[in-house]
Amino acid sequence: MLTLLPVVQTVEAQSYLLLRKKGSMRRYTYFKGDELVYKQKGYDTYFRDRIMDFADSTIVLKNNMILVSQLEEVDVRKAHTNRPAILRKAENTLPALGLGLFAIDLANNLIDGSKLTLDQGVTTAAGAMVASGFSLRWLRRKYIRLNKPKFEAFIVIQ
Repeated sequence: MLTLLPVVQTVEAQSYLLLRKKGSMRRYTYFKGDELVYKQKGYDTYFRDRIMDFADSTIVLKNNMILVSQLEEVDVRKAHTNRPAILRKAENTLPALGLGLFAIDLANNLIDGSKLTLDQGVTTAAGAMVASGFSLRWLRRKYIRLNKPKFEAFIVIQ
């Protein structure tokens, strides 16, 4: 049994595409198998393709091969990021909680048999939850424009 241990413990490093703003801790990573939405230099349209492999400065896609230097803009909405998980969860949870609070208040009015009235405190709290959830989504970075000098992209091969 102990003789099989060294054979089982082989580890293979994983290469990935790293996008970041210079001087910032925020980073966006793409691994093999991830879908990459990008705009290539010289084209006005976005391309969507699956990453198959990485080599030196080349991204091997399912239907294309592209150099990192040819990337002009990358859609980072589905990238792996080090953005705090609580912010990612709040984008979806806060609007749902706000609508749920509003619906529960209306249901309480119906159960009590009173006419439908909107409580100012409940309406304000529900509206604040919905607004803050959607504003978090709206403020999140959607694209990295690599033609601007403040952003950089490179392939990390481990």
